[in-house]
Amino acid sequence: MAEEQRAAPFFLPDTGDENVTADLDDVYKRVPLEELPWDSDEPPAMLADAVRAGRVKPPCRCLDIGCGSGKYALWMCAQGFDVVGVDSSRTALGIAERLAAERGLSGKLRLVAEDPSTAKGRAATLALGPFAFAYDWLVLHCVPPAGRPGYADTVAAALAPGGLYLTVSFAVQQRPEGQSVPRVEPVVTPLGNRIYLSGEEELRALMEPRFEVLSLETVTTCALARRGDHTHRLVVCWCRKR
Repeated sequence: MAEEQRAAPFFLPDTGDENVTADLDDVYKRVPLEELPWDSDEPPAMLADAVRAGRVKPPCRCLDIGCGSGKYALWMCAQGFDVVGVDSSRTALGIAERLAAERGLSGKLRLVAEDPSTAKGRAATLALGPFAFAYDWLVLHCVPPAGRPGYADTVAAALAPGGLYLTVSFAVQQRPEGQSVPRVEPVVTPLGNRIYLSGEEELRALMEPRFEVLSLETVTTCALARRGDHTHRLVVCWCRKR
């Protein structure tokens, strides 16, 4: 049975099932935090390493896009950053408010219920800026391809000149039979939500008109696997606003 679990593809083709959702607020309402692969008590290594190496230095203003439960934003606050967390899920933001209070950081983290991929969310996000650093962790793949240019425009406009942007999303995965999942097609996660896989070529084409691409790579990690029976490919992009 264990071997069968490891062989099974993590993502499934989207068959148009009406029970599949793009609404992450629904996911936060029905799935415990400890079962969400993007939620961890520790910040992502690539974010923590950038802070510790001085690539991003406090007390600059930071924008956490899709901040979810706020754990990474709160870690940034604890390092001395001025952080604004934006998320479309009010359920997730309620959790973030509770965690901020528990950690004595309520006055250091501003939380805003908006979706930057929409016109209303774009205006609200821009009103919060400018920022020296913006990051999103496993968020971009939730934005349909048609909405990504507007999303990237919002991030670029929210940054001050020379501001840095880190985006990490699920990359095109490899199925056991050796066939790549088409990046332009939606897939379904085990949580029942719809996402859109990215490739390096797609991200470069998206970012280069708006940013200087500093680095772009695909990495393999098992850090997101709750049971340790899957590895994941992530596309990691560091940019600087032109």
